[in-house]
Amino acid sequence: MKYVLLVCINVLIYNACTWAQLAPVRISTYLPEKHFHEGLSVYKKNGLYGYINEKNEWVIPAQFEEASLFHQGIATVKKNDVYFFIDKTGKKIGSETYTEASPFIEGLAIIKKKNKYGFINTEMKIVIPCEYDNAIAFKQGYAMVKKGDYWQAINKKGEFVSEHQVAVTEGMARIKRESLWTFMSVDNEKLITEPKFEEARLFQEGLSAVLYHQKWGFIDKTGNFTIPAEYEKVSDFVHGYARVQKNKYWGIIDKQGKITVPFEYEFIDECKNGFYRVKKNKLWGFLDSTFNLTIPCQYANVYPFEKGVAKVERTDKHISYITTKGIEIIPFTNKNNVSDFSQSLCAKKDDDTGLWGYINLEGKWQIRPQYHKAGDFKHGLAAVQYKLANGSIKIQLINTEGKTIAKELDEVILIEEHKCNVKRQGHVFYINHEGKILNLWGFVNKQGKMIIEPQFVHVESFSEGYATVLDTHFVWHYIDKQGKIIIGGFEDAESVREGIMVVKKQGKWGAITPKNELVIPFEYENMFGFTEGIALVSREKLWGAVNKQGKIIIPIQYTAIKSCSEGRIAVKQDNKWGYMDVQGKWVINPQYDAVGRFNEGLSAVCINYQWGYIDKWGRMVIPFQFEGVLGFSEGLACVRKGDFWGYINSKGTWVIAAKYLSGLNFHQGMASVLVNRQEETLTETWQLIDKRGKKLALKAQSIGITTTPSHIPVVVDNYAGFANSKGEIVIENLYEEVKPFEAEK
Repeated sequence: MKYVLLVCINVLIYNACTWAQLAPVRISTYLPEKHFHEGLSVYKKNGLYGYINEKNEWVIPAQFEEASLFHQGIATVKKNDVYFFIDKTGKKIGSETYTEASPFIEGLAIIKKKNKYGFINTEMKIVIPCEYDNAIAFKQGYAMVKKGDYWQAINKKGEFVSEHQVAVTEGMARIKRESLWTFMSVDNEKLITEPKFEEARLFQEGLSAVLYHQKWGFIDKTGNFTIPAEYEKVSDFVHGYARVQKNKYWGIIDKQGKITVPFEYEFIDECKNGFYRVKKNKLWGFLDSTFNLTIPCQYANVYPFEKGVAKVERTDKHISYITTKGIEIIPFTNKNNVSDFSQSLCAKKDDDTGLWGYINLEGKWQIRPQYHKAGDFKHGLAAVQYKLANGSIKIQLINTEGKTIAKELDEVILIEEHKCNVKRQGHVFYINHEGKILNLWGFVNKQGKMIIEPQFVHVESFSEGYATVLDTHFVWHYIDKQGKIIIGGFEDAESVREGIMVVKKQGKWGAITPKNELVIPFEYENMFGFTEGIALVSREKLWGAVNKQGKIIIPIQYTAIKSCSEGRIAVKQDNKWGYMDVQGKWVINPQYDAVGRFNEGLSAVCINYQWGYIDKWGRMVIPFQFEGVLGFSEGLACVRKGDFWGYINSKGTWVIAAKYLSGLNFHQGMASVLVNRQEETLTETWQLIDKRGKKLALKAQSIGITTTPSHIPVVVDNYAGFANSKGEIVIENLYEEVKPFEAEK
């Protein structure tokens, strides 16, 4: 009976400990890499593809090696190395499978059987036999197929249209033979003339621009010149008119070749929003769509009209905006004091106050001048700068009505159609156009159950039973493992170390206990948590150290300092690093360009870009010879020799040869190493190895610290989760980001 009771108690203790171990996970309420078509999007999970709806719900489970978007209610998928078609319920359509298959385009899909290509319709009937060596999908009723070395065009009946067809418009196929061009009618498959043009453009409005004997003209669909080849340059016809150049000057002609705008301009731009930009005597103006010079050529530069307003620039570099009648809506001003119109608003600096606001298309203030700086609107939002009472500059997002969407930002990284990527207090996250944060942190247990719901902008892993969290009002708190706030309301906070919380209040740092008992007064500009009873503090950008009684043991007079490790504190003086003991006495005088922290009795030090290792008294143990190093962990250190990383022991002997692109420290007998990097796709492959360099099963885009071998942070298919050292996914990769569980004791 005692044995049974003991077992039960042990099981309860084990389950409680397992439940108590929590890891931070960041989950997104937006879909960053999903593209919907016909209501469904392809989504990758554990290396396989399935389909989700716009509510992020699985409709067709992830089971395919490849999958296309749905077209006409049909998708192309690959499973067990063969292709087939499915409907929106995931049901296979037809009984056939193929070695290759494309999505449906214009009602037909390319298929491959017995190493030959053909086409199938949506009723799963082969309409063009599989007899070609290659095929390109249909476009405007025609597809390209290859037999042997030759490509030919076919229609949807599989009938050949012509050899060497490259493009079709208005029923005319452009063909090149022996370096010369002509056209063929796709109706009767006859050439309209022998190949004779040096260049030929596709038909537009019934005419094609062709280069004949180094001059441009226009032919009709019979191959006859309707406009002689006499121009140096031409545009295509648009709405019955073409811009042409003759004797270095530009004019405009109609389809009969009649001159509608004389050849007197140095350049005529294409018509945009009813106006042509024209240049004469090195100055710019505008022609309207009836070819009247509505804005004389008087400006150094002009820009296209947008919503009835165009930017114009004088020769003195001052700019203004004019209406289509040439009326200035704002006085000419320095180009640095006004931006471009965007979404009918233009950022402008007020001459009286020096502040920025936004004017509308009538030149009136839409959003009054109040900002230190103002950016252009995009997707209905703009980033503006403003000054705080202390003089520092912050950024906020506003909408076109001037309403603040998000404030006190460090940076607006990207404004997209439905979301914005922003940075605040050093933390990067997404918000929607109403200012709601879209990717928040929560905590899961080792079974992957969400114990503390996603609600925080930033979190750190649990330490000594508490986690530091940043709420959506950008206030820091400490929570317990039930998610309850134990103490909070801070401007910043460090993870709990040695039972002490280092926090920031009213612009100053100090330290308290979890019971809110004062340990270190709030009097420092910056402060880092305790290690080995010592905390780092700063005043006026200089650093020192204090003990738990608040006594300064290292004077606050040094330019840099590192946290205490194995009784040694790295300190920088006169641009050189050395080490002090916990009484603040120099043990190793400043002499190094860069240093690490002591681990397992050794610390990395650098002189002239070469790294080696010393002991606690400054004696050189491993000579300067490495280009990069990490500290020792479990008897090994990761070091770089040349372009590659490997592992040495405490004697400097190579244990695992330098052959990796990067590496991390060993924990629990395992380390992750970078074995491949694809620069084109910005993807990496990391491999888990043991202390002999033997590859373990786990391989992923990213492998985190291995302090918990049963739950190692990994990134697979661009999403984060947890795997064990055997390579098995133990918590599904559903998250944008994860952080480690507390180290297993």
